[in-house]
Amino acid sequence: MFGRLASIVHQAAEVLAPSMSSRDEFIQSWKAITTQLIESKDDRQPVQATKIPKQLEKMLVLLSKEDKQYEENTGPCLEYLLQHKILDTLHTLGRGDTPPGMKQQVLIFFSNMLDSVRHPLLPQVHVHKPVQRLIKCCGNTASPTESEEVDFLLALCRKFRKDPHLVTFFLETYGTVSPGLDQASKPSLKFDLLSALLQLSKSADYSVALKAYEGLIVCTSLPQESAAVAIATNSTYCQQVVRRLADRYKDLPISLDCIELCTVTARWGLNDSAQQNPKQPVAADMAKLRLFFTWLDYIDKVVTTAHPIIIEKLVKGISDMFLSRCLLPLLLHPREDYKLASTNYLTRMLQVVSAPALVREFAVFLLGTDTTPEERNAPVVNHKLRHALIQHCDHVSEQLSMSTLCLFVSILALPTEHVIENLVLRNLQNRCYHSSPSHSDLAYLPRDKLLTDYAIRAEPGASNGMCNGSIGDEKQTGLLVDLSEATDGINFSQTSSPLVSPITTPSWLSSPLRSHPSSTMSPIQSPGTESRRWSLSSTSVQQHLQRSFNATWPSLDLSSAGIGSRDSMLRELACMRIVCNPDSLETTVNGFLDIIPSDLHIRGAETASTRYEAYLHDALVQVDQCNKRCSGWPWDISSETEASQSSFYEGAFLDIIFNMLLRMLDQPYSMNLQLTALLSQLVMFPHPFVHEYFLDASIPLAPGARSLYSVLVKVRDDLVVRVQRMPHFASSLMEARRRLTGQGTADLISMPNNTVFEGVVVLEEFCKEISAITFAKSTIALQDSS
Repeated sequence: MFGRLASIVHQAAEVLAPSMSSRDEFIQSWKAITTQLIESKDDRQPVQATKIPKQLEKMLVLLSKEDKQYEENTGPCLEYLLQHKILDTLHTLGRGDTPPGMKQQVLIFFSNMLDSVRHPLLPQVHVHKPVQRLIKCCGNTASPTESEEVDFLLALCRKFRKDPHLVTFFLETYGTVSPGLDQASKPSLKFDLLSALLQLSKSADYSVALKAYEGLIVCTSLPQESAAVAIATNSTYCQQVVRRLADRYKDLPISLDCIELCTVTARWGLNDSAQQNPKQPVAADMAKLRLFFTWLDYIDKVVTTAHPIIIEKLVKGISDMFLSRCLLPLLLHPREDYKLASTNYLTRMLQVVSAPALVREFAVFLLGTDTTPEERNAPVVNHKLRHALIQHCDHVSEQLSMSTLCLFVSILALPTEHVIENLVLRNLQNRCYHSSPSHSDLAYLPRDKLLTDYAIRAEPGASNGMCNGSIGDEKQTGLLVDLSEATDGINFSQTSSPLVSPITTPSWLSSPLRSHPSSTMSPIQSPGTESRRWSLSSTSVQQHLQRSFNATWPSLDLSSAGIGSRDSMLRELACMRIVCNPDSLETTVNGFLDIIPSDLHIRGAETASTRYEAYLHDALVQVDQCNKRCSGWPWDISSETEASQSSFYEGAFLDIIFNMLLRMLDQPYSMNLQLTALLSQLVMFPHPFVHEYFLDASIPLAPGARSLYSVLVKVRDDLVVRVQRMPHFASSLMEARRRLTGQGTADLISMPNNTVFEGVVVLEEFCKEISAITFAKSTIALQDSS
């Protein structure tokens, strides 16, 4: 009876009494915490058994609510917190963990306060000092508060990401400057936040370690030079990162499954499936592969975003502690299994790294820095690794040769111009491969390298209406010109009117690894169907191009333009800024298609996916990607020195590749596929010398010089001689093709001369692929110019 009456009286008092302000509620909650701590008689009572967590949470709610009301000014609750140094008191309680579990509650309070309060707290002296002292309490290994510690440190990192200048409040100096000493002895800076994250990154809890490394990425990416110096010079961060990479590489198995290596997950931040799915255990070797390549991907992300001072220190550490000490000895090891394993691992590494500084370091490690022309039979003095890798391409071990060729495919795919300059361009720079090595007759020049006063003129009175391009007095082949402005208002039926225009070309770019068309081989059309020769005015080619470019492909109506009707073709080409002389492009493309004599071509049924257009479609995509990768590279086609009168030497790399290409009819099928994949990757580079040397079948070569076309012709001559000693060549070749494409039933290994037949199949397909690349480069040039 009396209890019910007291309850009614209490409720009435609450209704009649005025409501408390947010400041009073905040003070009441804090006093409730201090009262609980003072009156507590059992120091062993856990904090969860008290009202402290609830009161701290209430204080956070009040601070967050007040922050929304006072956007620019400091609210009364925050003022009380700062004036009474509540954060200092909480830090003291958390450091002593009194009562038990208090450190966890303090860390949660600090983390949530930093995330929920938008007011600039950290510049306040009564905020950043207790925060700094709390940072020093974090990072203890095997601590029960690891999760809360890393969340608190990440909350600080998020603040630094928004306002990088705040990091200066957390850089402490140690050491003093003695009077009279120079600036070199200025005190060093210490970054306790980084040290705590480094300790937490060693946690056995995967989620804690992952968050710690994410925080380290934020710290290394801060633009403040003082923070970068503290990390690079006065911490062990770079050494620990590189040491972990080296240790994980040493744990990799010597014998490995190449399929597993190619499919291994190498993305930082993806949780290990073995930890996420205990019911699906991962093999020990696969787990080691994932650990190494995931860590390499983490380093790549750090180098991509870090401060230049940290990048320099980290890349130097990778070069000294990993590449030179771990990788180099294995690549040069006398044991073949060591060479093979290290080559395969290196190939996968190159597919993971993308940071420009890291890519450059790998390229220099593999190839050196020399870009001067090579000399034939010169002693190997500098960079023995480059020489060894080139020799491994033609090794007695087929496995090592295949792996090294695959390695060079990955090297050529690196987004740095140093690779192509070191392997190829250093020997082509003076055009000594040409019988007249001057730049005046170069038909494929970038627009920024050509003189604008060069002009293309239509030859007056030409019987077939063909336009002959000329620079000076020399005939041009495949020259890209911009005639869009010069042809406005011109009557193309009057051949006496000259067509004058500045010379332009597209901005050539780069291509990723192309998949070899072993599964989409297209036999050349046999006599009796369509012509085997390619034609710019071919209806099928035009339809394919229109499908490829859709609306971006300019209108080109050449279906009625025969060999004798060149005026209409010229009119369309001039408006579209395509090659001035279409015959030169057809000559080059057909030059590769006609390498194998017509009576040795494979004849059989064709499908839509086994025609020349299949190669053309792939080439258009890959050349465009290659151009984009090479965009902005400082191509230098100028020659400051006189052309050398000595015999041309293509360099050690091309010498080995051409020698292997000459043995195509005697090499295994898989070796030929990898070899042609490498050459296809190489010829896509948008440098004028690369285009001329590899893809121009009509250039006059200097005495003793050889090009891709001349080597393929020698292979053809060797084939013609061998065919005379092979009965039933045509039927055996057809059976070999069907077997290789999965359509035949005969056992290819039991067939006599099966290696020769395989080589012929690869040779024929490679010629079609090279011709498709040649046309694709000109086609994409057209699209870029339109």
